[in-house]
Amino acid sequence: MIRYRDDPDRPGEPIIEATARDLNTYRGFARAYLRAKWPVLGEADADEVTQDALYVLWRMVDEGRVRGAYTDPPDVVIRSLLVNITWRVAGNQAARLRRKDARHVPIGEEHDRDLPDLAARPEDIADARHVLRSIARSTARPVRVLLLVLQGESAENIARTLGLDVATVYSHVARARNALAKRYDRPRKRKR
Repeated sequence: MIRYRDDPDRPGEPIIEATARDLNTYRGFARAYLRAKWPVLGEADADEVTQDALYVLWRMVDEGRVRGAYTDPPDVVIRSLLVNITWRVAGNQAARLRRKDARHVPIGEEHDRDLPDLAARPEDIADARHVLRSIARSTARPVRVLLLVLQGESAENIARTLGLDVATVYSHVARARNALAKRYDRPRKRKR
């Protein structure tokens, strides 16, 4: 049974308790979510993503890192967190599949994605969603290129899609990342 447990150190932020069997009841929910949002994944990949997401969720619950509020039912908190975990795992799986099948010049290690901590605070998650929405609304070419990179597209595919040179794609990615780092006061480390 999924329920709240009081935390004397943090009143008002109860810890969610659940067994692996309780969390396994959400397997169908996660699979339906994957079918709706990630149709590119095949059945075997969807099964793997579902299993990985449930495992991550179980570890977080087991370690006491999942908190809620008494105003929200614990199953709603679990579903919301499972959607976020499933999205992240599915994105990683889709990127692995694209990289395995594609023959292209990789964007480079300096452009790897920084993924948020799974136990991020709600205000951090809200801030990240706001940033992603503002990025997604941008029409600037460097930001469009960066979004395609984050979706796992190769430099060659991006160049072909947007009618650019591959070198221009690299330039746009660097420019967009520098602009985002500057906007959010996070200077980028330069490779030497």
